[in-house]
Amino acid sequence: MNNNTLANHFGIEPTDASISFLTSMVTVSLTIGTGVSLFCLFPIAETRGRKFATVYCRISLLFIAAVCQILSFFFRASEFFLLAQFIIGMEHPLRTFITIFYVTECSPDKNRGFASTVLIFSTVIGRMILYSLGSPSFFGSESSWFVFPVFVAISCIVMLLVTVKLPESPKWLVYQNRIEEARTSIQYYHGSNCSIEEIIRSFTKEKNLTIEATISFRQAMGDETLREAIGILLSLTLFFILDSTSTQAVYTVSLHKDAGFTVQETMNISLILTIIFFPTKFIGTYIMDALGRRPVMFLADVAVECLTGSIPATGVTSLHVLFISELFPPSARTSVAQVSSYGDYAQIFSSTGHDYHSNDN
Repeated sequence: MNNNTLANHFGIEPTDASISFLTSMVTVSLTIGTGVSLFCLFPIAETRGRKFATVYCRISLLFIAAVCQILSFFFRASEFFLLAQFIIGMEHPLRTFITIFYVTECSPDKNRGFASTVLIFSTVIGRMILYSLGSPSFFGSESSWFVFPVFVAISCIVMLLVTVKLPESPKWLVYQNRIEEARTSIQYYHGSNCSIEEIIRSFTKEKNLTIEATISFRQAMGDETLREAIGILLSLTLFFILDSTSTQAVYTVSLHKDAGFTVQETMNISLILTIIFFPTKFIGTYIMDALGRRPVMFLADVAVECLTGSIPATGVTSLHVLFISELFPPSARTSVAQVSSYGDYAQIFSSTGHDYHSNDN
């Protein structure tokens, strides 16, 4: 598809550089779409409601993206595929934030942590199916990958039919002073045995924490309590930014191929890892409510530190020396080693500076 687009649509001879550029545009399109969504679609959740953004907007975007991917297959046009990635980027904030807002606002307090983490199961199960059926020996070939966007398009129609009857978030309804609709929504999500009036009073108290219906980020930073909450949120955001999940999602096949694996072996490795770590997803649904939010964040940090400390046990720290001695001729080893050492020393100095700074604090 990329070769056909470059050669026939733009008159450019396909090269490794041009193909790599199109591959990087997949991530760029996602990023641009996400940025557009944050400023254009994200506010809809406040003005039109959580259900409108989650059900109608998100499902519509997914359906349009699937159609664009189908068109990219039949017309062998990367333009349609990049457009689909842009639309998926627009859907991403609705999936990662607004959908979880909708689910957690509809859930009882005792089940809110479980309701938010149980959404991970759909992603894991989807990956297991993708890694199984997405290998070149099944539907991951050049002539049959269109099966996946077709499945997504059909799934969107089914999801719309199932979710269109769901009530709006009771919290959002209370914020909009639509109390009677909120009572009906609470009874649907919390059950008939709950104390509807007590829940409404709780939502009303939460609404009255601020005078304004909507406050800006600057106003939130001006409040001491909200500023502390923002600090916790930013630290968690930094944790996810430094995580390599996004890079692996886009470049996992390319990185494994560079390491000598075939596409089939790469898909098999991903499938095996997904199956191995699938049982661990159940842990989060329990400890989120049993231990609390901050202990979960602490455990995640400890896990990362333990895994980071175990990396040298594999011997990977000496690989750069072995690569230099085995991949380069003697005449080039010194210069390559100098460049490689600059990075090592920069990392050491950075770590030392961090230690000094920590000691001063």
